[in-house]
Amino acid sequence: MFKIHLHIYAPENFMDRQVSVPIELPFVPQKGDYLFVPEELILKLEEKAKSELEIARRYAPKWFYRKSFDVQLPAEENLPDLSFADAQTVHAVAYHANSDIIHVEITD
Repeated sequence: MFKIHLHIYAPENFMDRQVSVPIELPFVPQKGDYLFVPEELILKLEEKAKSELEIARRYAPKWFYRKSFDVQLPAEENLPDLSFADAQTVHAVAYHANSDIIHVEITD
């Protein structure tokens, strides 16, 4: 099994380390692959993104829905509208020297 840190695509923050979860897969996904992530992991990623307003703002407006879909600079009241539920396509894969952890970033 490969050790992978799963990240959500944020245009201004490649492989955001503050919003990632460790997973294991029997293969290394490639860009364009579909990766179906269990809901509990998506919820953990959302929880990490919503933990601080500045972190959540990295994901605007792409990952904000409902009444906040076009908000460029979200406020606290917009946080419930942040959702990574549509994230399933591998956007990028990164390897680090001298590390057995592979970083995978997914998008919609």
